[in-house]
Amino acid sequence: MVGFKELLRRLKVQDQMTKQHQTRLDIISEDISELQKNQTTTMAKIAQYKRKLMALSHRTLQVLIKQEIQRKSGYAIQADEEQLRVQLDIIQCELNAPTQFRVSKRYYIDSDLLREIKQVCITWLTAELLFVS
Repeated sequence: MVGFKELLRRLKVQDQMTKQHQTRLDIISEDISELQKNQTTTMAKIAQYKRKLMALSHRTLQVLIKQEIQRKSGYAIQADEEQLRVQLDIIQCELNAPTQFRVSKRYYIDSDLLREIKQVCITWLTAELLFVS
């Protein structure tokens, strides 16, 4: 009879351990669910902050461009700026060539917009050259 009592005791201990393990597994499962929810929230915040960073970077670049334009107003165009203008003109001519990159005639760039883009690029590259040197 001692053997059956010992087996019964071992069975009860095993049941208790199984319940403890199941309880621990439930706690771990809840923790994992909470972490997944936090990860989703964090990823959304990261995406939001990336968008905000891009907007602020663009805004900072615009301020730098305006500042550089004001600083350079009244000065003659420098040789490197003229080279950039020529390169932009060449690229524009290539894009407007009837056999390249143009599917139909409905895609044109407004000349005022093109001048503004060129000015921004020249100013941006000039500012970049100034920061480098």
